[in-house]
Amino acid sequence: MPGVTGTAITKVRLVGYSEDVNKLNEVLHGFQKNEVDIQEVVNLSHPELVDCFDKLLDLIGMKQCNVTLEASHVPHPCVFVKGPRSLVQKVQTDLATSLAQLSTDKVVLNGPGVQLYFQEEGRQNKELLERSCQVIIREQQEVYSQSTTSVFDLYPEPLYINVISSNPDRLESNTARSTPNTTAVNKTNLEIKLSTLEDEQVNVVVAPMVSKKLTSTKVGKCLLKKAGNPLQKVFHLIARKWTLSAGNVMVVDAPPALSCSKIFFIECLPWDGVDGLSMQTLAIGLKRCLELCVEEGWCSIAFPIIGPGVVLKYPQKEAIQVLTDSIDQFGLSGSCESLHNICIVIKPDYQDSEECYHEVYRQLSLKIKQSGQATFKSLKSDLTDITVKVRGGVELEVVFGDIVNETTDVVVNSTDFTNFQGGVCQKILTMAGPQVEAELRNAKVKKGDILKTSPGGFPCKAILHVCGEKNVSVIEKQLLSIIQTCESSGYKSVAIPAICAGSGGLDPNHVAYAILQGVKTGASFRPLQCLTNIRLVLNKFSVFLAFKKRAMQMFPSAVINTVVAQATPVMNIDPSILSTSSRVQHYIFMIVGLCRKNVDNAIANLKSLYQAECTTQIFRQDELAGLTQDDVNHLKQLTEVLGVYVVEDHFNPGCWTVNGLKDGVHQVMQVIRKSAT
Repeated sequence: MPGVTGTAITKVRLVGYSEDVNKLNEVLHGFQKNEVDIQEVVNLSHPELVDCFDKLLDLIGMKQCNVTLEASHVPHPCVFVKGPRSLVQKVQTDLATSLAQLSTDKVVLNGPGVQLYFQEEGRQNKELLERSCQVIIREQQEVYSQSTTSVFDLYPEPLYINVISSNPDRLESNTARSTPNTTAVNKTNLEIKLSTLEDEQVNVVVAPMVSKKLTSTKVGKCLLKKAGNPLQKVFHLIARKWTLSAGNVMVVDAPPALSCSKIFFIECLPWDGVDGLSMQTLAIGLKRCLELCVEEGWCSIAFPIIGPGVVLKYPQKEAIQVLTDSIDQFGLSGSCESLHNICIVIKPDYQDSEECYHEVYRQLSLKIKQSGQATFKSLKSDLTDITVKVRGGVELEVVFGDIVNETTDVVVNSTDFTNFQGGVCQKILTMAGPQVEAELRNAKVKKGDILKTSPGGFPCKAILHVCGEKNVSVIEKQLLSIIQTCESSGYKSVAIPAICAGSGGLDPNHVAYAILQGVKTGASFRPLQCLTNIRLVLNKFSVFLAFKKRAMQMFPSAVINTVVAQATPVMNIDPSILSTSSRVQHYIFMIVGLCRKNVDNAIANLKSLYQAECTTQIFRQDELAGLTQDDVNHLKQLTEVLGVYVVEDHFNPGCWTVNGLKDGVHQVMQVIRKSAT
């Protein structure tokens, strides 16, 4: 007799009177035929249907009665039908028939900000459209294909995009190329980037090596993995003729797979102390790399933090010190000439990468500010703080940092009121001391309420403890309560972490929207008399970048706080530089409906929803004349974040159009018009 799974065999001997044995045998065979649990499979035509299978059942009106339906991606998109044999076979047939009768189509919406709209503000409208048209609409994560059946080119005019060659003879910055009369063109910009060295689009990348071996360090291995055998061949060819000496630089032509022209390999020694040869020879090598860039006319170079790791074993602080000192001495020498950009690359997933970033930024910004002369033009970073003037006179700051270093009047602690170990909560309570932790443990806090305690040893006036309940709606409401509590208590400043984005496990993008929307509503609901400064303090790369991107989308007045040496207006700006990072955006939907008419209606309405949120405005090229280089950088970042297209108007010479979502176009035009006044 087959077992439950249909694989195991159990033999049963029936003993008794013939009539009784025959009756029992019939009962057992009937049970085996109709009641034993089995499993059958119904294939799904698209993998997206697996993730929305419950919606699919509602659409076709099928209810699960004594049978289990389990959608799965493995071994292929399908549904496992489990239950009694007599029911499974009928459900399998009915489900397969219903699925075969559905109408399915794919639609591609092309245009600026299309993905941003449907992932955020347009999401609710899309869900309403699903109900009204009786369809299921699913985003598809796939590469755009010309074979897709329905394509709407909402902005068909050609885009003039400057594409950086993967292996140029000489790369020049767009600004330098288009602005020959720019003041202080020889001033070099410093930039700290969260990236990987092998992906940097610069003229030169610098890498360490030991004993002339390409794979002697992790950096070398990563370059080899990206570039492959061509790099290995040219490296070995040059290494054979190159004289091995610590601090020397071996120059290698980069293969086409890398987005640079040259690789400068520095021969390094393992760490032998602060006063040892290792730091001296590394400093010599770093200096030589910068000098070679000037001698050969290169305009951009990228450095990793050379030293920390299992091979060279430098302490991180000393490795950063020798790099930043070398860059600073190069700037003071006044020989930058063609070198416009020096980039320090920090790999985000390395251990202590946050600490590494803080130390690099601290040292470089200190050198720029303390120098008696403008050694570098500016210091930019993916993690540079931004400041927003919120309605009502409140200043909102989005800061990459550690909340325990804050000195605001109030600090907000994110906790579930039961577990005080780990994350921001543990850090705050460690500094505040056992008395505050005891207050927290003994408190009886109602759901959604805020607990105010003394600061203990924390350098503030009060600590507000909140529980976001892993719910963005709750978090948004709590921001209103935090602002009201600060205002009623006479507090002027408050520091807030990313509530529930750490150990709470919520998506940082959703938390960012909830907190920023709460700030926006709370600060503009009524004029605030006391609270003037709100600081969102974020200690993880991904969380900060999510908040920064969201703040720039929601607040037109967001300003990136770049460390600058001077702010000179840039002359003769070519507007095409504003579209250097733009790409034609494609967003693909799969639409499933009971009939073709429903699917066609949904496609038409999707197009209308997006088009209704788009607008176009025009500006003249001479309106950019008042922009500084930092304004230009800010505009370029805005067009990237907001998905805005800036294209030349061929019907109106000297004019350019800004296309995209209304809010994005409005923000870009505000910056342009502000410079013209």
